Amino acid sequence: RSQKIDLNDNIDRDIFGYYVDRGYVCIQVLFLRGGKLVERNSSIYEIIGDEIEDLTYFVSTFYDKHNIKPKEILVPDVLDPNMLSEVLNTKVLVPLKGKKKQLLDMANKNAMNNLNEKFEMINRNDDAIRESLEELKELLNIESVNRIETFDNSHLFGTFIVSGMVVFTLGKPDKKEYRKYKIVSDSKDDYNIMKEVIYRRYYRVLIDNLEKPDLIIVDGGKIQINATKEILDSLNLNIPICGLVKNDKHKTSNLLYNNNLIEVSHTSNLFHLLQRIQDEVH
Repeated sequence: RSQKIDLNDNIDRDIFGYYVDRGYVCIQVLFLRGGKLVERNSSIYEIIGDEIEDLTYFVSTFYDKHNIKPKEILVPDVLDPNMLSEVLNTKVLVPLKGKKKQLLDMANKNAMNNLNEKFEMINRNDDAIRESLEELKELLNIESVNRIETFDNSHLFGTFIVSGMVVFTLGKPDKKEYRKYKIVSDSKDDYNIMKEVIYRRYYRVLIDNLEKPDLIIVDGGKIQINATKEILDSLNLNIPICGLVKNDKHKTSNLLYNNNLIEVSHTSNLFHLLQRIQDEVH
């Protein structure tokens, strides 16, 4: 889709278009150099206060960060060209007709398309997350996976051991809930490390009456699952546990649940979710 509007006057100019929807604004800048469209720049962000103030701020600070100021700047009619002209020390115009108005319309249209594409992408991601959670529930045959707590132990310099817990709520990382555990037990094998971490976490959940997870995922196989189960049983907690089992290429390929190895298709949404969980916990 070629967007060509020829001005044949060889003046360098930038055109600022914008589009607002659902509390977000997309600002599209077109750069004309020597009468030709050489580049475009698109920014999307949440509107904090007043959209006109936000736009004014954007345009007036745009040239602070190594953007080269042209001879002429075109802006939409909601902005004050005289004020911007003073701030930027260059010619700022609001075109109302002709080719310059066409350029501004084009920038506004680009902004609208970019913002709509962004919303579509977010919707697609949300759909994929929903599908992956459904898939996980079906595979494990459990009621809910709204809150997932995942553990991974890492040996730092051999002696110093840290375990991390990450939490995914409704399929997304819930960073304020993350925890790190410095291992104090003398037994530094996987089984005892796992027991210590699980005990410390779920004793605290019981004592402080915290929200329990719908599913615990441990990075590892039988050893980690058995250690977790032993502690949960001792605390009278009934929470499903599954293990993330790596293949020889160190990529998650299977889930271990109730002694069954469940293969997860590499093309499924669930596979991507599990990979994301694994990357987070590492």
